[in-house]
Amino acid sequence: MFAPSTLGADILRVMAHKNIVKLYDFFDEPNYYYLVLENMTGGELFDRIVVKKYYNERDARDLVIILLEAMTFLHDNKIAHRDLKVSCLVRVKIN
Repeated sequence: MFAPSTLGADILRVMAHKNIVKLYDFFDEPNYYYLVLENMTGGELFDRIVVKKYYNERDARDLVIILLEAMTFLHDNKIAHRDLKVSCLVRVKIN
């Protein structure tokens, strides 16, 4: 069983999906937690939406498909995200 203080890190460590950020390491210090995550250089999706100002139906469809595939993977593994919002979504790289 997972310890409550490290539950998120323990879960993320075992998740292996192309659209879920990878956790490489986790350090538990007396006052802080440190997570070593996959480098996501593309920034937040929210910032991209603001810059782009308009999302056409095709772009929105592609984004929703990616999101639903990741959510289906989590749900199939009995995990609920509980804080899903645009500012939680990051992109691998800017294109």
